[in-house]
Amino acid sequence: MIFKRFMEFFPEIAEKETRRITLRNDPQAPDGEYAFIDSFCEDKHCDCRRVYFHVLQIDTDYKVFHAATISYGWEDLDFYLSWSPYLPSEMAAEMKGAALERIQRQSQYAERFLEFFESKFLSDPAYIERIKRHYAMFKARLGGKAIKKIYKGFNKYSPCPCGSGKKFKFCCMA
Repeated sequence: MIFKRFMEFFPEIAEKETRRITLRNDPQAPDGEYAFIDSFCEDKHCDCRRVYFHVLQIDTDYKVFHAATISYGWEDLDFYLSWSPYLPSEMAAEMKGAALERIQRQSQYAERFLEFFESKFLSDPAYIERIKRHYAMFKARLGGKAIKKIYKGFNKYSPCPCGSGKKFKFCCMA
């Protein structure tokens, strides 16, 4: 699977909604500002309901580097088992929840950033809903079907969250 950054389709939304943390004097990670940049699978037919977060040091006062790649799947284990019935159950279990992505580059501080992600971000239900909304917007932009249950909280006559300027009913909801 090839993942593409959400910001490539929705730069204004990504600028406002990308989570960041600033570290100063943390004994387990270098000082600086870090962005958790979300990326999604660019296969319009895939409905894996997962996201990769590339954790990048973005503070120009410090050395820029890639700190971690975190994968996160928000559905339950049964979803991942049925999504890919040929996947061994232990691999399906890895798709659920947050984990360091094994096939991606990780820094020596990756475990610390996974701890931050789980404790600071995943404890916020609004943030999880934002991830789901980003996923649905991304898939809709690719021409895939938006996931209706993710969009259930939107007013269909409000402006579409994708930024098209159209009413939600006539854009991503369609």
